[in-house]
Amino acid sequence: MSYGLTFSPFLPLPALIAVAVAAALLAGLLVYSRTRGSVFRALALAVGLLALANPSFTREEREPLSSVVALVVDKSQSQSFGERTQQTEAARAQLAERLGKLSGVEVRTIEADAGDGSVDGTRLFSALSAGLADVPPERVAGAIMITDGRVHDTPENAGALGFSAPVHALITGRAGERDRRVALEKTPRFGIVGQKQTVTFKVTDEGAPAGARVPVTIRRDGTHDDPWVSALALFVLLLSASLIGLSPASAQVAAPAQPAATQSSPAEQAATPSPEAIKQREQELEAVRAQQKSTAELQERLKVDIAAIGQ
Repeated sequence: MSYGLTFSPFLPLPALIAVAVAAALLAGLLVYSRTRGSVFRALALAVGLLALANPSFTREEREPLSSVVALVVDKSQSQSFGERTQQTEAARAQLAERLGKLSGVEVRTIEADAGDGSVDGTRLFSALSAGLADVPPERVAGAIMITDGRVHDTPENAGALGFSAPVHALITGRAGERDRRVALEKTPRFGIVGQKQTVTFKVTDEGAPAGARVPVTIRRDGTHDDPWVSALALFVLLLSASLIGLSPASAQVAAPAQPAATQSSPAEQAATPSPEAIKQREQELEAVRAQQKSTAELQERLKVDIAAIGQ
């Protein structure tokens, strides 16, 4: 709690100064001429001048605000390589614990995530500015960034940060690591089985000597493009397609027909199928034949694909 005296004059400050000068001259003249009651008149002028100044007695109770420390955590895709994720989480936990023990310090964790691909590169300073948008610059005590070192929005100077506080960085990963980017420059929109396609790409290594050779491994769907593996998969598919034709309906149709008897008993004549049953059996036979034809066409296409892979 603190006490003080403040003034809120009824007149503008130049006018108040002019009145004070005039009152001082008048009071001096009264005292110099030894006019009766000059002292009391001078005191009356002083009281009137003080009233124009409008003094007030104040009592203040102030509560100090906490300082804010921003903890910026890089959540980009490059942070998932190796042990960077574990290192990041361990560093964040230790920093939050140690900073939490300091009195008058508020820790604000800000995660900068570019994994959705909507932002080009890692932009930690943009996330820092957004996370501290509601904090006055005077309350910012500093910022600590946990990242792998590649930041694409570093300001040109410290004045662009918007606050006067230090910025620290903790780098994850191992010593000697460098960043590598693979950019596709030319790719075909479609491909034809058995035909060659040309794919042009560029590999950029940050920190590697000029002209260094980089081994490149091409995979399809995350696995090695082995012709024998593909042929085995196609063989399994071919076998499954062949088994489709061995349905119960086709087995019944494939059974040899019994020879017709020259003479039939009354019971056999009663068991003769009706025209509706014969028509239904013919429809089932046509459906089975269409299914067998479709299976044969599928087998021919699979054989062509297997031959192409073997080449």
